[in-house]
Amino acid sequence: MTGQRTIRSALTTLAILAILSLAVTPAEAISVKLMKYDPYPANTGEYVTVWIKIENPGLGSPSEAVGLRVVPEYPFSLEPGETGLEEIGMLSMNDFAIFDFRLRVDKDAIDGKNTLNVEYRDSVDAVWSETELSIEVESDKVDFEIADIDSVPLRLKPGDEDAKITVEIQNIGDGNAECVKSRLTLPTGFDASDSYSDIANLGTVTADASSQAVFYIDVDESVQPGEHIATITLDYMDKDSDEYKEETLDLRIPVKKTPLFEIVSSELTPGTLTVGDMVTLTMRIKNTGSEEAESVRVRAMLKSEQPFDFSNGNAFDYVGDLDIGEIGEAVLKFEVEDDAALKTYLMDTEIRCVEDEDIHLFDKKVPITVANAKQSNLVLIFVGGAVLMLLYAGYRFVRSKR
Repeated sequence: MTGQRTIRSALTTLAILAILSLAVTPAEAISVKLMKYDPYPANTGEYVTVWIKIENPGLGSPSEAVGLRVVPEYPFSLEPGETGLEEIGMLSMNDFAIFDFRLRVDKDAIDGKNTLNVEYRDSVDAVWSETELSIEVESDKVDFEIADIDSVPLRLKPGDEDAKITVEIQNIGDGNAECVKSRLTLPTGFDASDSYSDIANLGTVTADASSQAVFYIDVDESVQPGEHIATITLDYMDKDSDEYKEETLDLRIPVKKTPLFEIVSSELTPGTLTVGDMVTLTMRIKNTGSEEAESVRVRAMLKSEQPFDFSNGNAFDYVGDLDIGEIGEAVLKFEVEDDAALKTYLMDTEIRCVEDEDIHLFDKKVPITVANAKQSNLVLIFVGGAVLMLLYAGYRFVRSKR
């Protein structure tokens, strides 16, 4: 009985093995593994060599016409002329083969794990099976971003001139950038204050480091409040690839609401000025901005080069609060000095106002024309004498007729 049980047990084991051998498909009888790759990690824009092991682990029978091929998909590609296919032929049970493939890693490959697709088969007519191998990639490319922006004045407004813009530019990539040059391109209504105030040289910006670009700009009074988009173009040499490259970043420039002023009319009394006249200058001033102006004052900017004397007049006037679009009136008084030349002068005036506890100053010019010279005393004496002589001559003529 014991012998029969032993025979029966052996037959059962053989039957199970036979069933298992039939259940194992050719593809399942082959395994593919990534042995290693060099360099580790692989670098973007460079080549990596991978070693792949294909093995018959002995789960089935010897495999015939075994094939292995690398599928060239992003971010990996084969060298020109390479197929990535290896025809192995027969692979006996518990036997293996190792092949190396030289692949190029795309320059834009992401940091971290990337997938390499590999296909294999164990006979000519078999369907290709696919497996995924993981390759660690490290990016050596330069990648810039704007880390911070500051300005003087802190809040830009329409009409600002020589505003200082400081931009902190950070290299968040793993590569080093050399000879970095930044160029600011401004939207409509903004201009560089000087010829080269829209260019800043940053030098070398290494990985994870930053550098400041300083620009000076003018903001036209026509610029509307809100956010305006400028661009910063960065030209640099990528030290790792020894290539000159370019990157563009968006720079958001916020512009606040502010009062603005326009002298819509000015009137002189008397209408035609003569040297020595006491003059009244009446100006109508309009708030053309986007915010209410409080405590508006107008002041004449005294200049020794201009023949206007305010000592007996009034060099400033208080207008009051002006809402958006509202017009106020300022009156100044001055005397035209005796040495004034007959011409048109541009009198500098300063309009001062308060907005959100900030003091704003605006410079405006008003034309003042001195048309007539002052008559001298000698002329008056000459004219008076001539009149008296004529009267005397007339008197003598009448007497002679009598």
